[in-house]
Amino acid sequence: RIKTIIRIGMIGILIPFVFLLIADSFPILNAVVDKFNKLSESDDITNGRFELYNITWKAFEHNNFHALGANSIKTVTGIETHNSYLQWLVEFGFILCWIPIYFMIRITITYISKVFNLMNTVSDEDCITIVIPFIFIGQVLISAFVALPFQWHNVMGLFFIFQLMFVRNLYKIKNK
Repeated sequence: RIKTIIRIGMIGILIPFVFLLIADSFPILNAVVDKFNKLSESDDITNGRFELYNITWKAFEHNNFHALGANSIKTVTGIETHNSYLQWLVEFGFILCWIPIYFMIRITITYISKVFNLMNTVSDEDCITIVIPFIFIGQVLISAFVALPFQWHNVMGLFFIFQLMFVRNLYKIKNK
């Protein structure tokens, strides 16, 4: 089981290196590398996100307890935030922003200890059926710091499908 997790981790580490090696052969991949290099030369690898975060934070300071309403960030700041959590902080205020955040992370928080307990007691195949949806859920939650995945309907559809798969697999394996 630990070997399987280590293998998955090693594959995750090797993917960026393989990506860079094959980027020269495929123009679309090369464009990604070129963009990163261009941003690196201009000393802004964040693609202007820190400036967006500062503007958003100032909007929050002016409306920290007021709920401005869903999808009002562009009206208030004139920009897209590129951070779902900051966007909700501005749109729902300090008190109400925790409601959508809770519903996005509750399954992860609720079942994380059960995942680690089960990983040592189940077969490799069962471990993978638990870990794969859990990894996707984690990726979406982390990407919300630099993008707006919670506003993309296709990503949210997949997010909830993977949550259902995760919970179903967890209980199916637990009740074997």
